[in-house]
Amino acid sequence: MSYTNRESDLRSGLLEHAIRILKPGETCTLASGIVLTAGYYADLKPLATMPWQLKLIAEAVLFGPLDASTRYLGGVPTGGLVPLGAIGVEAANYSQFSRLRLFYVRSEQKGHGTNHYVEGWLADDGPAVMLEDVVSTGGTLVDAILMARSKRQADIRTAICILDREMGGREALAKIGVELRPLFTASGLNLPKCVFA
Repeated sequence: MSYTNRESDLRSGLLEHAIRILKPGETCTLASGIVLTAGYYADLKPLATMPWQLKLIAEAVLFGPLDASTRYLGGVPTGGLVPLGAIGVEAANYSQFSRLRLFYVRSEQKGHGTNHYVEGWLADDGPAVMLEDVVSTGGTLVDAILMARSKRQADIRTAICILDREMGGREALAKIGVELRPLFTASGLNLPKCVFA
């Protein structure tokens, strides 16, 4: 199967299983606290329960926006963790990603054990990239990147997401020197414009 077909399959899976158009009078609150009164809700967690879709996401990231020179790839709980694991498993099949190591950044200390904010492999000896499923305002990613930079002196200049809702996340990340590389954008998927309360 060609990459174009796989991209089309991923797009179809995203639209069918992860995007829900809001009905008139229906509202939805995003992680940022923003309340939507019209538009769509994006919940990519159902894709994380579908092995074929996870494989498509992993391939799309590895052979799309992720540079083979990336040393560390990190996720943000919870949306970025399952795709992160799938990418790690898929990367093991390709020699150009043999040095890739994974990590994730907690939003708060867990309160037991070692109390680390950053778990897994992350150091200052190579480029690191952050992964998130959906980016809206970018607040979660900005916080995670600043924490990783603070705790591990990580060189994070790139973030990858499956869906950029185009609600200011790209601009928020740019303010801290990070380029957002989405697999899909809301406008590219022809999603309806969101209206906020």
